[in-house]
Amino acid sequence: AAEVFFDQLALPSALRRYMGRPAVQLAELMCGHSGHQPPLMPEEISRYLEPGCSLGAAALTGCVTPVSLVWPMGFGWSSFVAQSFMLNCAREAGFGSEQMVREEGALPTGDSGALAIATDDVQHFLRASRQEIEELKTLPLAGLDEVWADRGVRPQTAKSFDVQLQATCLGIEMRDGMRLSPRAGRLRDMLQAAAALLRRPVASPRQISTFGGMVQWHNLLARPLFSCLGDYYAFVRLEPADVPCAVWPSVVSELCLNVSLLHCWMVDLSRPWWSFLPVTDASAAYGFGYCRAAVPPDLSRAAAAHAGQLGHHFRLDGTPGGKPEKPRGGACFRLPLRPRSFRCVFSARARRAAHSGALEAHGVVLALRRILRTSRHHAHRGAFLVDAQVVRAAMQKGRSSAPTLRLAVAQAGALCLAGDLRLRFGYLPSESNPADDPSRGVGPRRRTSRRAHRAPPVLKHLYAKIRSSRWSLKPWCDDDSFDVSGCSSEWFDVRPDVC
Repeated sequence: AAEVFFDQLALPSALRRYMGRPAVQLAELMCGHSGHQPPLMPEEISRYLEPGCSLGAAALTGCVTPVSLVWPMGFGWSSFVAQSFMLNCAREAGFGSEQMVREEGALPTGDSGALAIATDDVQHFLRASRQEIEELKTLPLAGLDEVWADRGVRPQTAKSFDVQLQATCLGIEMRDGMRLSPRAGRLRDMLQAAAALLRRPVASPRQISTFGGMVQWHNLLARPLFSCLGDYYAFVRLEPADVPCAVWPSVVSELCLNVSLLHCWMVDLSRPWWSFLPVTDASAAYGFGYCRAAVPPDLSRAAAAHAGQLGHHFRLDGTPGGKPEKPRGGACFRLPLRPRSFRCVFSARARRAAHSGALEAHGVVLALRRILRTSRHHAHRGAFLVDAQVVRAAMQKGRSSAPTLRLAVAQAGALCLAGDLRLRFGYLPSESNPADDPSRGVGPRRRTSRRAHRAPPVLKHLYAKIRSSRWSLKPWCDDDSFDVSGCSSEWFDVRPDVC
C-alpha cells in the first residue's frame, strides 16, 4: 500500500483554481490560529501564493483562498485518478489485463496469479505450494516496487509485504493462504451492535446505513446473504437521515439474521470444483427442464471464469435438433460438449401459471434441490447455466427487488448456503440449451433393446406356470382316461393335496 497516497498525487496547475477551500483572513495567518499554530511571516505567505498572485493584492481584500496542490480525498475524480495511476504502474511492472480482478467479477485464468487494485491498495494472489514459493527467484511484486521508486511513490512499510500466507487487507484476513475470514475485532463489533439494536431499536437512518454498510461489505464473501436484506434499503432512505427514530422490526430482524449467519463469511479457497455442468430451462407451455453433463473440474472452472464477464454467453458444439444459432453480443465461450453430452435429469410440469422469469428462477431452485440430495456435491464451486439474462444477473448478485424473482432468488441463496456452494451463473441461449425440449414436455428418445422385448423360451414359460399355483392338475386327475403313473416327475410336480 502507498503511504497517504492522495497527498502524493499532484494536481495539475490548471485545475488548482477549482479546488479552492474556504477563505482565510491574512490576520489569522500572521497572528496564528487560536494560538495552536505559530504565526506566518509575510515572506512565508508569499512563497505559497500561486503564480500571478501577489501579497499586495491579497492585502487589499484582507483574505486569501487556499487551493489544493494534490487530488483531494473525497472528490469524485480523485479515486478514479488514483485507480488509473495504480493500473498504469501495474502494467509497467509487467502485469497484464488478463491478471486483473475486474469490477464485473471475472476470474483471472492461468497460473500467473491475480492482481486486485483498490485505489491505493494492491493485492497479488498466487497459487503455489510452499516449495514453489521457496524456489521463486524474484518476488511477484518486486517489479511494482521498482516502478513506484521511479515514479516517486512512497510505500507504507507497515503494509508492504509479499508472498505471505497470513495477511490482512481491506478488513479481511487470509489464513494459511487457503481461507478468508473477517477480522475478529470487526466481528465482535458487529455482534455488539446487533445486540444493542435488539435491546433498544432506536437509531437514525444514517446510523443504520453505517451498520448495514459494514454487513454488506462482508456479504461480498457470500453473496446469497444479500437476500436477508429487504426493508433495510427502504429504511435507510428515510429523511431526515440524522434524526433518531424507532427502527422497523423487520429491519432489526433482517440485520440480526444476517449477522447470525456470520459463519458463511468464512471462505475456503481450496474448495473443489464440480465435475458436472448443470443447465436449466423453463417454459410456460409445460414446466421445467434440468439437464447436466459430466465435465472435468478444469472445464467447470473455465466456465465459471467466463461467466463473470459482462455480456457473455455460452455455446455448445452444435445445437439440439440442428437449430440455427442466433447472433448474440458479447464474448462467446464455446464449450467442447455436444447436446447429446447432456443427460435429462427431470422434465416436470408446472403446477400453476406464472411469469416467465419466476419460472426460470424456480427451475434453478428445483435443480439445486436435486443436486443437494447427494452429499458429495456439497462444499463445491461450480458453474450453472440458464437461458434468462435477468435471472442470471439476479442469481449472481444474490438478491432481487423484483416481486416475481425475490422469493425464488432467496430460496436459491438459502440452498447455496445450506449446501456450502459457491456458484457462478452463466447465460446459455435457448437455441443452444439442451434443457429447452424437456421444459416443453418433449422427452429424450430412449434407445430400446430388442432383446428386452423378446419372449422367453416356450418350455421355460410352461414349466414356470405348471409350478405356479395358477395351474392345477386336479381337472386332469378327475378324468379316468388320464394316467399319470407312467409320467416322470422331472416334467411336473405332483402335489398330494391336489391329486
